[in-house]
Amino acid sequence: MITILAIAITWYLTKVYYTRSLTVSMYDLEQHNLMQATCSKCAQTVVINMDDMRNPFYCLGCKTLR
Repeated sequence: MITILAIAITWYLTKVYYTRSLTVSMYDLEQHNLMQATCSKCAQTVVINMDDMRNPFYCLGCKTLR
């Protein structure tokens, strides 16, 4: 467990050193035609495809409750 933690800390410090950014982004949203949308009911932020965007946006949990 300590080894995994040491690897994660080393990876994060290396990432901060090279990118000069403290945030961790798993992928480039614009490159994959994705965007972050906020649910109109519960205010949860979800990553969705730009083709699936509509106004107002509801997350999957709120859609099933409607």
